Amino acid sequence: MSLQNSVFKNRNGEFYKVVLPREHNAQLTLKSECFWNEGSAQQFISHLSVPNGYWRDILHQYSAMPCPSSLSCGEIEKQVSTLLLQGQIKFYPIDVPDVSERPPENRVIKGSDDVLYRFEPISTLLLSKDAKTEKFKNTKEVKAFISNLNSDDKKLLLIANDLKIKLPNSASLNKEEITDSIANAIISGEIVIIADKISSPPADTSKTEEAKGTVGNRRADNVVPPVDEFKEINIDLIDEFDKSAAAFYKLFDDLEFTLKTDQGNEYKGKISDGKIHIPKAKMNSNFELEIKDLPAFMES
Repeated sequence: MSLQNSVFKNRNGEFYKVVLPREHNAQLTLKSECFWNEGSAQQFISHLSVPNGYWRDILHQYSAMPCPSSLSCGEIEKQVSTLLLQGQIKFYPIDVPDVSERPPENRVIKGSDDVLYRFEPISTLLLSKDAKTEKFKNTKEVKAFISNLNSDDKKLLLIANDLKIKLPNSASLNKEEITDSIANAIISGEIVIIADKISSPPADTSKTEEAKGTVGNRRADNVVPPVDEFKEINIDLIDEFDKSAAAFYKLFDDLEFTLKTDQGNEYKGKISDGKIHIPKAKMNSNFELEIKDLPAFMES
């Protein structure tokens, strides 16, 4: 079971990222959840939906206290609450947008440099540690940057509303006030701008010039190509999960997968950069994919 990159949902539908001692993000300015005593920490833990055995694995790895198999769920949660109070593990609230109401494309502007600039809550950095964020010294620099993106006021208003940025009553009719509000949210550390490079599309071979060579006494374009029953499989999990993982694809890294093809072959491996790649798989057209230890909130 993967202990890192874990996101859990509580009974109220709120999401929290577990940060373990070995996890660190220098860009992060968020404050973790605070607890007055062991009782409040244990209550918080008991309200989270986690996979079976997760807390026991946490104790085995990080607690100085023994964790025998005879411990009850309540006793395990009590020991985990002690780790919380000691600061060994921390919980950070994260914003997981409802993709039906707040799709990722709402918060993206494509720059003239062919880079996608994503406006996201600061908690996104908990899930994308390697994200490249734009740096600004003051609101003036932010406003100049946004102005250079040449985005219209409707798009900026959509970004502000999507990120729940407080706007003046007159902001819907005033682009300058919208930009000011977004800039203030960025300088205050509530919002970040993440630069995503756009990869070049693969070359289009459908329009290449028709072959004119010959093979023996026959034209090359009349030669029947050999049947290749092996196919390359590329799966982008952002697409597979209907974009719901667009900001959280790092959660999948190093998770084990099993892919079974319609030819009865089975392929196993680990996910890297939110993608699954099998260079040569024996199949016709269909396969079944199983991912081990998916984040709990993605299984619901």
